[in-house]
Amino acid sequence: MKKQLVAFLSLIGLAGSVVATQAQQKDTDEKAKTKNEQEIKMDKQAQEKSAQKKDKWMKAQKESQAAKSETRLKDQKAAAEKKASKEDAASKDAAKTKTNQKQ
Repeated sequence: MKKQLVAFLSLIGLAGSVVATQAQQKDTDEKAKTKNEQEIKMDKQAQEKSAQKKDKWMKAQKESQAAKSETRLKDQKAAAEKKASKEDAASKDAAKTKTNQKQ
């Protein structure tokens, strides 16, 4: 319709033959296709929050694993010391019996 009007006006000399025309566009279509600044900011904040939650979770997991490994090392050390003390006691008993047998 707009092109026909421009063509008619140019015939009668009221408009030049080269007039910029724009296609009609609904505002709702444009808004649906593009995000406004506030939506972009909200999306970015949501991504940052989820990343922070993930970082906190990973940190807690690492701390938990470190605590478990530390406990495991302590238990292993205690078991090794207990075994060594038993072996030491057994070797002392064996030495005593040998000395008693020689006398």
